[in-house]
Amino acid sequence: MIYAIVSFKSGEELRGRVEALKSPIYAGESPSVYFVWYRGTTRELSDAVGYGDAQVGTGVVMPVSNYHGYASRDLWEWMGVYENGG
Repeated sequence: MIYAIVSFKSGEELRGRVEALKSPIYAGESPSVYFVWYRGTTRELSDAVGYGDAQVGTGVVMPVSNYHGYASRDLWEWMGVYENGG
């Protein structure tokens, strides 16, 4: 499933934790938003990146089940690849 990780405080620690997931990520639109393909629950992903106990500051993890808007072609292509499980 694709999740959006939205950081309310940008930082290298969160980026490092997201990259350590060893899951496909897309981080090209904003320094405070990551799209991640992750096999697990919202809570599991939140805990994995450090939001479960506020280790990396504040933010939210949300499943992405629908989307629409204006963004780079790279993001739309990434979403197209991973929306059905990669």
